[in-house]
Amino acid sequence: MSNNATDELLSYINTILADYAATCGVEPFNGQIIIADDMRKSYLSLRGDESINKGNIDWVGTLVHEATHVNDFKDYYKIVSPQSWDELYEYSLHRTFLHWTEFHARAIGHYFLRKYTLNNF
Repeated sequence: MSNNATDELLSYINTILADYAATCGVEPFNGQIIIADDMRKSYLSLRGDESINKGNIDWVGTLVHEATHVNDFKDYYKIVSPQSWDELYEYSLHRTFLHWTEFHARAIGHYFLRKYTLNNF
């Protein structure tokens, strides 16, 4: 991917994440953004446990889905004050939260996927 294309994609990603933060009333966060020539292949190597569809603009929903998880985990961490971040992944201790964050991330991710693919549907 050329530098211009990478910069353009980063600009889109930052715009979508800023829109997500403004729409959902959450603080913007800094995270690692990986620009890959083959997003499907890169995504599979990072998250092979999730379903990968069509190789189209689904990445918008995925981007916001994962951003929602980040904010959910940050907020939940403040509420429960665990000994470590790893503790939050212990299903038996945090089952309700883990189900909720997945539902929440899917809902927000689908909303933004529709927003950006169906002319602000």
